[in-house]
Amino acid sequence: MTRLSTRFEIQLTLLVLGAYSQIAQALLIRENLVVFYGNEVSLGAFFGSWLFWIATGSTGVMLLRHRPWTQRPLVVVGSLILLLPLLLALQLIITRAVRNFLDISSTEIVPLGELFFATLIINLPTSLSLGIAFPLACKVLREVAQENSKQETAKVKTVTAVSRLYIIEATGALLGGILFTFVLIEWLGVWRSIGVVTLLLALN
Repeated sequence: MTRLSTRFEIQLTLLVLGAYSQIAQALLIRENLVVFYGNEVSLGAFFGSWLFWIATGSTGVMLLRHRPWTQRPLVVVGSLILLLPLLLALQLIITRAVRNFLDISSTEIVPLGELFFATLIINLPTSLSLGIAFPLACKVLREVAQENSKQETAKVKTVTAVSRLYIIEATGALLGGILFTFVLIEWLGVWRSIGVVTLLLALN
C-alpha cells in the first residue's frame, strides 16, 4: 500500500467514524432519555461518561504505545470498525433492559448512584473504542510522514496531518448529525439506522 493511499484510507476512516460517533451518540441519548425520564442529571451522566471513556481510550493508547498491538494500528482500527455496530446494538439492548438489571420499576426514579454506574457501563464499548481509534490513526499518519522524509520535515507533515484529522472527524460528526436528524430517525427508526451505519462502516 502506498503512502498516499494509506493517508487517504485513514482520513476516510476518521470521516466515517466521526459520522458514526454522532449517530451512535444520538441513538443512545434517545434511549437514555426514555429510560431515565430525560432529566438533566441523566444527560450530564451520559455526556460525562462518554467523554471519560474517550479520554481513557486515548490515554491508554499513549501509555501503552510500546505494546505489540499498538504497533499494528491499521489492524486494530480495522477490527474496531467491524466491532462497533455489534457493540452499539448491545448497548441499546442493555439500555432498554437496565431497569430490570437494577430491579427498579418503571414508576420509580433511578437513584443517582445507580444512574451514574449504569450510564458509565452502557457507554463504555463505543466511546472507549472511538477513544482508541483516533490516536492510532494519528500514529499511522506519523509513520507515513516519517517514511523517506527528513526529521524536521516529518514533524511538520505529522502536525499538519493530525490537524487535518481533527477537521475531518468534526466534518464527519456534522454529516452524521445531519444524516441522523433528517434521514435515519425520521424514516428508518433505531434498528434500521444501525443497519445503515453497519453498511457505512463495512464499505470503509
